[in-house]
Order: sequence, then C-alpha cells, then structure tokens
Amino acid sequence: MPLGRGFVVIKNQTALPQVPKFNATMGEYKGVISVFHQLHCVWATREAFFKLLREGNSTEIDLGHLSHCWDFVRQAIQCRADTTIEWQVSEELGGSLGWGYQHQCYDYDALKVWAEDHSWGDDNEKNIQ
Repeated sequence: MPLGRGFVVIKNQTALPQVPKFNATMGEYKGVISVFHQLHCVWATREAFFKLLREGNSTEIDLGHLSHCWDFVRQAIQCRADTTIEWQVSEELGGSLGWGYQHQCYDYDALKVWAEDHSWGDDNEKNIQ
C-alpha cells in the first residue's frame, strides 16, 4: 500500500475523464486508485476474519463495511476477468491449485510510485503488499 493509501490529487483538469457526478468546479480533484481501495477491502476482510477466530462473536466488526468490501472486490474480479487457464492437476483434487500460472499483470510498483507522487496525504494504513 503506498503512502497516502492510494488517495491522489490531480490538478490538471484536462487530464481528467468525463465521469458522472464529477464536480468540475473544484480547483483540484481528489480520488482513490481502485486497486488500493480493493486491497484495503481484502485487508479489512482478513482482519475481521482473524478477529472472529480470536474472539468469537465481536460487536466491533462493521458488517456494513464488510458487505461493501465483498461486493466491491467481487466487482473488481469480474471487471478484470482473468482468462488464464488453470489446468487440473489431478483427478483427486478436482480443480486447480492456482499456483504456477503466468498471468498478464500491470506494473504494480510503478502504480505505487505514481500514487505516492500524487498523494493528497501521507497517512498509511497497515503496510499491505
């Protein structure tokens, strides 16, 4: 997770897309890069899961936030729709291990650098890789 947790500020209006509900009257434009929002959601879900394992039923877990996160990550997976074929490794397993396949990826490290260069703050949630 980059410093600033992926929240960025853009000052060049011509570099911005035309999007619904976008307030073009502001002098600068703030947003979050979706992959970092997605990683936040994976982290939040993981934290809640292990909290439940440690403590049992917990009233501190925000179910509305987790529900948003699960749906948000589902949408992200469907949006990217990775078409890599993961071959069946054995009849007994009945599926794929998910390891050892070559996927087409974006340059995550370059995106982290860009996000930090355009960050609107330096606060950092836990350091998620």
